[in-house]
Amino acid sequence: AGVLKVSGLEKPATVFLTSVDGKPFSESGRMLITHLTDIQGIGAKYADTDRHILLSFGKGILLESGKAVITVNVENPASRFHVYSLDTTGKRTGEVKARRNGGEISFEANTTNGVIYYELTR
Repeated sequence: AGVLKVSGLEKPATVFLTSVDGKPFSESGRMLITHLTDIQGIGAKYADTDRHILLSFGKGILLESGKAVITVNVENPASRFHVYSLDTTGKRTGEVKARRNGGEISFEANTTNGVIYYELTR
C-alpha cells in the first residue's frame, strides 16, 4: 500500500504530500499536503473554447472549486495526528475533521474557501 491515496475527486486536481521535517513519511512529525485544482487569472482570454490557446492571463487568481478525500498511511496508529488547514502563508486557519482507520488518516479537502494547503502533524 502507498503512503497517499486520493478518492472522490470532483474535478481534476494535483495532490501531493511532502515531509516538512525531512524525515521519511513513516517517521515524520510534520507533513504538508497540497490539493490544487485549476487556477486561472480573472478575465483570462482564450482563442478557443477548450482553453488550449491563451491570449491574455488576466489579473488576480480564480481557484476552481473541488473536493477530494485524502488518505495518508501513517503506519503508526498509536501516534496522535491532527490535520490543519493552512492559508497561503502557512498559518493554521483551523483544525480539519479527520477519520482514523487502522494506520490511516482520512479527511476531506475542499478548495471552495480557497484552502489548498493542509498540515498533518504528529
